[in-house]
Amino acid sequence: MHAYDRIKQAVRSETERPHALRQAILSCRSGGIVSVIGVYGGFLDKFPAGAWMNRALTLRTGQCHVRALHETAVAAH
Repeated sequence: MHAYDRIKQAVRSETERPHALRQAILSCRSGGIVSVIGVYGGFLDKFPAGAWMNRALTLRTGQCHVRALHETAVAAH
């Protein structure tokens, strides 16, 4: 995690956890696919758009239907 992320966490001004997405993009092979599944609604700081574009990565996203699956998950637990 970068110092910038730690400072934002310390002052509680962080909207998302961008270090996981940055790490996925920087770790993916050229021409690879980065898939992000979850519930995201905030803004990302320091997004590595250059690495994403220069390495021809495909970014696939989708929302997780938490409300639809919540009762099934709780009942199974």
